[in-house]
Amino acid sequence: MQFEKMNLPTKIDPCPIIDAIFEVRFTSKMPSSAIFGVIYGQLSSKYPDVHKLPLSQMPEQLRETDPNLMYKPIYKITDGQFIVQIGPKVITISSPPEYIGWKEYSTRIYNCLKSLQQINVVDKVIRIGLRYMNFFDYNIFDDIKMGVMFDSKPITSDNTQIRTELKELSFNCTLQVANKVEISKENIKRNGSIIDIDTFRSERLGKFFSQYKEIIEEAHIAEKTTFFRLFTEEGIQKYNPQY
Repeated sequence: MQFEKMNLPTKIDPCPIIDAIFEVRFTSKMPSSAIFGVIYGQLSSKYPDVHKLPLSQMPEQLRETDPNLMYKPIYKITDGQFIVQIGPKVITISSPPEYIGWKEYSTRIYNCLKSLQQINVVDKVIRIGLRYMNFFDYNIFDDIKMGVMFDSKPITSDNTQIRTELKELSFNCTLQVANKVEISKENIKRNGSIIDIDTFRSERLGKFFSQYKEIIEEAHIAEKTTFFRLFTEEGIQKYNPQY
C-alpha cells in the first residue's frame, strides 16, 4: 500500500487526545459462551485483572439479536494501564487516558492480534476501526476549516455540532466536531470542544491476519491526515507541532 504523502507532525504539545480505541469485529465458529474464556486464557498473563461489564447481565439471546448490542464487549481485562474489552464478536484495545504515543500503543495492538491469531478463534474479520477523541478547552471552530452556514451567514453559536463521513486512503472516517461538551476526568468536570474521528474499514479484510500491521498503519495515517487537514495553519501552530 502506498500512503498519501502529507507532511504530518510526529507530535503536538499539549496533546489533546483523551481516548484512543482500536476495535476488531468478527464472526466465529466457536460458541459465543466460550469465546471469552479462550481469549482470556491467551491474554491472562499480560492482563490479569478481569471485570464483568454491565451488558454481561443481559440475556445472551438479546445480545446476539439486537444490532445495537451484538458488537458490544461484555468483559474487561487490564494490566492497570491498557484495557482490553472482549465480547462474542468484538475485541477492543484502549490506550491509557494520558496518550503515550503511537509506537507503544500500536505495539500493544499488534501483540493482542498476534495472540488472537494463535488461538484461531476468529472465522472472519468484518470490520476494523481506530477511533481517537480529542478535547479542547475552547471553541475549536475558531481554529479549524469547518463551519456551518445559515441564510448565507456563518453560525457562531456556542452550541454547534457537525457529523460527517469522509474518505481517506482506503478508509472511511466518521468525523464529529462539537463545541459545547462537558467531560469528566478524575472527577473533575471540564467544558470545551471535541474532535472525534472514527477511522474504519468493512471490506478487503479477508487476509487481515496476514497483513494487519500494514492495514492498521494505514488507518493511523488516514486518521492523522483527517485531523491535521481540519486545522488552519494558525490553529495547529498553537500546539507546537514537531516534524
